Amino acid sequence: MQAGAGAAALFADEAYAAAGVTLVDGPTLFATSGVICKVQPLSLEEVGSLSEGSAVVSYLQPAADLELVRALVSHRISAFSLDLLPRITRAQSMDVLSSQASRHRLSAVLLAAEHCRSSSRST
Repeated sequence: MQAGAGAAALFADEAYAAAGVTLVDGPTLFATSGVICKVQPLSLEEVGSLSEGSAVVSYLQPAADLELVRALVSHRISAFSLDLLPRITRAQSMDVLSSQASRHRLSAVLLAAEHCRSSSRST
């Protein structure tokens, strides 16, 4: 896993290492991995770092970024774009739009709970 990948979610690299995860820097990860799973679309620099024949599972928006698609093709990278999954019940667990909407709903509930908690402490 890329070192620092969990930092924004408040997960320290040490926790991943303690669980047996090997942490590497970004360029090493892209050059040595057969499959890359990424939330955001790849940059052209990241595509250039991938080994020929590797695969990417990500939110790619291929219809909107033909330059990225051409780079993937020229580097012989297999790409699976999660934003192209059908929005059907069987695929819902993989549907990035549904999962992001669920995450935002959960965030709103947590923010509301924190607001109520801090309001009750101030009275």
